[in-house]
Amino acid sequence: RADIAALLVRAAEADPDRRVVVKLRARQGEAETHLDREPYTGLFGAARPRNLVFSHAPMDTALETAAGLVTVSSTAAVEALAHGVPVIALDRFGVSKSLLNTVFVGSGLLGGAGEVVAGRFRRPHPAWLRDNYFHPAAESDWWDRVQELVALRRAGALPPRRVPAARG
Repeated sequence: RADIAALLVRAAEADPDRRVVVKLRARQGEAETHLDREPYTGLFGAARPRNLVFSHAPMDTALETAAGLVTVSSTAAVEALAHGVPVIALDRFGVSKSLLNTVFVGSGLLGGAGEVVAGRFRRPHPAWLRDNYFHPAAESDWWDRVQELVALRRAGALPPRRVPAARG
């Protein structure tokens, strides 16, 4: 988080006319899904550039005026793409299952610190969009497939699955 905060300061300083918004999940003390052990507000200090601001606005509202979005691994990237907002999926810390960012491999969205500072946001490759989240509704066949599998199970046409022994 400190590294990302420093990177956002560099981005704000690189273009004083650009507004760099740190979208916070919750206000101090509010309950949230993700526990922020190191809240972003404490990482910048009082000397942060004037064009670097914090926002508690809902993501939908924040994206209405966003020129781009930077994230390491977040559903916010998918939300941004749905709003037509370009993204940089920051690969500065690597790409791995533990960082939950392997979904961005092949998307064209992965980028480093230089891209963030320069504001070179990316649009995803159309094939990646189609393969992952953004395909025509007519191609969404998951519900039909679930119904087929349920019918096969009820008819005894699927082999039983072994339930693993409970652990822990």
